[in-house]
Amino acid sequence: MAMNKQQVIQHFTEHHGMPAFEHQIAELEHYFLQNKAGLVDGLIDSFRQMCGHLHNLQQNGRKGPIAFIHYSMLRTSVLDQSFTYKMEGYSEKWYGDPEPFFHAYDAGWLYEDIPIIRQVLDRARKTYMNHIRAGVVEGMLLRQLEVLHPFVVAIARIAMPLAIQLPEYKALLKAPVLRVRVGEYMDFSEDVYVEHQEPRDEQDIRNRLEQDQGQGQGGIQPYDSLRGLDLKGVKCKAADLRYVDFSHSELTDSGFQSCALIGSRWSACSAAGADFRHSLLTDADFRHADLRGALFEHCSGQPFKEGLHRFPGLLGVQFDGANLAGASFVGARLGRASFEGANLEQAVFSAKDQEFFRLSEQQRQVIQWV
Repeated sequence: MAMNKQQVIQHFTEHHGMPAFEHQIAELEHYFLQNKAGLVDGLIDSFRQMCGHLHNLQQNGRKGPIAFIHYSMLRTSVLDQSFTYKMEGYSEKWYGDPEPFFHAYDAGWLYEDIPIIRQVLDRARKTYMNHIRAGVVEGMLLRQLEVLHPFVVAIARIAMPLAIQLPEYKALLKAPVLRVRVGEYMDFSEDVYVEHQEPRDEQDIRNRLEQDQGQGQGGIQPYDSLRGLDLKGVKCKAADLRYVDFSHSELTDSGFQSCALIGSRWSACSAAGADFRHSLLTDADFRHADLRGALFEHCSGQPFKEGLHRFPGLLGVQFDGANLAGASFVGARLGRASFEGANLEQAVFSAKDQEFFRLSEQQRQVIQWV
């Protein structure tokens, strides 16, 4: 029985498109994990150049305080094979800024297989006797960008805590709130770094964290920045705190039970005795934090994989350089977690889970396996 047009396209997608894209994602994930440091350096360099240009414009009176630095995916750059992201610097008016500044970030590492896949699919479509037009292949390639773009988001999340230390960034005249965002041009984007220039009301933040999260109103929003605040002893439960930044904050004896903490930042915070039991920690960053006696029992940090999607989970839970003396990880499933240089003296782990954690021999010897 002859297939109709939709069935032909479905057959082409299943037998040619999906295998090509699955191979591409597997190769890209491997490359990403092996070359993260170099990719981070590349993005930081683009950020340095962007901030330098913006500062020069400010010095010449041609640019006011910066409110947004935006990395924008350009679908046209894939079709014309320039393979760049558009970098933009805006005032608080954002797209209404009369004098935006544009720069480019080279994303060739992300898209380098696209021309090869295009050639493979173009050859394959010709075996379908003109039933598959070139536009079908082009549409498939553009839809593939939705699973490629999160790799840039992941690199930006690693890079920003380093990029904000650049003298070129520190020299910028900033709006009361500055946001670094990554997304599609004039479409959906997300914060990868938020900086408040004015002091935050710590009591208000505390109240919002401790309110009844089930109400869904007035609480802390995902992606917010709570850096450098004194929130000692704050108690929070079942809250959606995805990508919230608690870096350098005082969180001793705090509670974050059963919270969604995907992508949250806790680097260099003081959180001895904190309770994170039963929380989602995928891609959370605890590097160089004081986590003595903290509870991570039955937490989940498993990577997210569905079809071609690989994000969140590309970064893994990061405990590098953290003080985890006496912390408990009984029943935790943390996926691709990293403990390089972490103090695990008398930390408690389930003996049956030893194979799931990447630890040095010295760390294994000082852990309590129960």
